[in-house]
Amino acid sequence: MKQLRKILFYFFLSLYVFLCPLTILYALGYLYRPGSETGIVKTGVIHLATSPSGATVYVGGKRFTGKTPATLHNLLPGPYPVKIVLRNHRPWSKTVSVESEKATVFDRILLTPSSWKHRVLLAGPFREMTALPDTRLLLLKRGPKVKDLFLYDWRWQKLRRLLPARSLFGAARVLDHTLMRGSSRILLHVDFRGAEKFLWLDPRKKGPRVEDVTLLFPAKPRHVEWDPRLKGLIFSVEDQNLSRLEILTKSVEPNFLKDLRGFGLFDREVYFLASDRTFRKVDPEGKNEELLLGDSTLSRSLFAGKYYQVKGLSKELFVFLGEGGELLASRLPYRFVEKGVLGMEFEPQGKRLLLWTSEKVGVLDFSEESGGREIFEKGPGLRWIFEGGRRIEQAFWVYEGSHIVFREGDRVFLLEGEGSGESSALPLVQVRDGSSVYYSEESGQLYYLEHPSGRLASIEILPSREILPLPEL
Repeated sequence: MKQLRKILFYFFLSLYVFLCPLTILYALGYLYRPGSETGIVKTGVIHLATSPSGATVYVGGKRFTGKTPATLHNLLPGPYPVKIVLRNHRPWSKTVSVESEKATVFDRILLTPSSWKHRVLLAGPFREMTALPDTRLLLLKRGPKVKDLFLYDWRWQKLRRLLPARSLFGAARVLDHTLMRGSSRILLHVDFRGAEKFLWLDPRKKGPRVEDVTLLFPAKPRHVEWDPRLKGLIFSVEDQNLSRLEILTKSVEPNFLKDLRGFGLFDREVYFLASDRTFRKVDPEGKNEELLLGDSTLSRSLFAGKYYQVKGLSKELFVFLGEGGELLASRLPYRFVEKGVLGMEFEPQGKRLLLWTSEKVGVLDFSEESGGREIFEKGPGLRWIFEGGRRIEQAFWVYEGSHIVFREGDRVFLLEGEGSGESSALPLVQVRDGSSVYYSEESGQLYYLEHPSGRLASIEILPSREILPLPEL
């Protein structure tokens, strides 16, 4: 009996001496790797978060006990096939590479439903739909006249005419309209009794308020902008000159800036390319001018085109869109696309610019910084994540930049933001031909006009409970 107790004592002592260090190492993130590369190695982590949440996770064919959001600890370095499954949704799968002492994070996995649910909002029918960007308003068009224009508030689900049917300008024929990001005001270009007029509307006012500002536009403008925070001010380019218009006083300063090569408003300041192609800024009163790019040799080599729209992305980052779709930026190598760019959407959190041509959708990543070791400094990377299109006209960031919705003609598609040029686009819906669509990150809905009925409808792309509130603009 004494001999047995001694054997058991030494057995458990040996077990303790062997297992205790392994337990401590496991707690610290180390594991013993068997096989040809035997030894103790540092482990890694995989974190998975989905929208909707509550999905089942499979790693290497084995089911993980928890649901998403889930964190998988103590994984040996190497590739792992990961599959995520949720009822009535398409499965998500990817081979995930785990590295020692690192967490591999997929925190914006969008699980798409097996079939999209369409919701009719208004019977219509409507011919066209245009969103007032970064507002909750949609401009709907039933016919060619001003009285056929309606505003729909998608948050409160309310519809009203842009102007009363018996308004003085109700029978005017709409020629064009100008909208500005973050602003509810609308500049209408109309044909009123055989004469072209410009109308300035503020739908927030009861009525709503409409002003005839035709006298402020001696000629049809080439480029019009206003900043919602500069109340009552419009800046308009006719030929190569910039005019400063004051709505309240009905006054115009026709030569606010002369011989421009480009112009844009950002953060309540006027940025412009001068006649000598230097890049400058000035305040709205025409004072405190500051030179931002004075190297004439560089500026002439960059801005060889006739005119550029200047887009401020931040105080230190600007992009320039030429008339033929040439895209330049204030980052090396400066010129990113030679021609064909139709539009852009900036995602400030990730410092990424979504851009598109009629054939391709791309992402320009300004978050990539040079490591400082290269002989030739690297600039931001441009990746074409979808190619082979024919008539791409719109694109939107979805789920904080993890996905992209784009419209090609009358078809709308969903695309992963980290894809490559061969990425497959998931079809969403067919829309009324000639009408635009709008995706709101705040509501998680895609708004569109149905084909062929013209009814206003929506699809939920991002479940509402997963949405982070957007800041007020």
